[in-house]
Amino acid sequence: MYLPPPWGDCRSSAMDSEYFSTYSITACRIDCETRYLLENCNCRMVHMPGNSIVCTPEQYKECADPALDFLVEKDNDYCVCQTPCNMTRYGKELSMVKIPSKASAKYLAKKFNKTEQYISENILVLDIFFEALNYETIEQKKAYEVAGLLGDIGGQMGLFIGASVLTILEIFDYLYEVFKDKVLGYFKRKKRPRRCQSDNLEFPENPTSPGVTPNHVPR
Repeated sequence: MYLPPPWGDCRSSAMDSEYFSTYSITACRIDCETRYLLENCNCRMVHMPGNSIVCTPEQYKECADPALDFLVEKDNDYCVCQTPCNMTRYGKELSMVKIPSKASAKYLAKKFNKTEQYISENILVLDIFFEALNYETIEQKKAYEVAGLLGDIGGQMGLFIGASVLTILEIFDYLYEVFKDKVLGYFKRKKRPRRCQSDNLEFPENPTSPGVTPNHVPR
């Protein structure tokens, strides 16, 4: 198992192909080569998937082989196959032994009504099995997690400036109080009523004696 971006460079999305449903490097390469030959030669090789026309020997020689050689050597940008994030590999081994033995050859010749020479030349026993019923998992892991990053930042801040989570909250609280004071002060100054001109009139000191109205001057 490989890590996807930004930690690694593997592909975790499904394969967009009409020939294969599961993504692998081999499937991606065969799909790409098939599309390349269909675009340039209008045919496909025998081992390639699809229902298109199989290339004739002349097309093999004149178009298919040169096109694939050019694709491998000079046009590497056309087929870019990333490593899949999940990949399963099976190791394979091949072992052979000459069969049948003389006793089994006589038995099979009698059973199938054939000669022993025919049995020895045409009989094949094929066994496919798992060599061992265990498996090995190789998994990539992030060397630096987000939790580790935050822990290192907090440790450095606490070591060098004595800061903690409470200190950071106090800083935010202080900024909030300053901001609130500025905003409220601005709105209070904006809503304060203007003074009228009559408020600036000055009346002279009381020129009359008690009991005389200010509108009449005594004779």
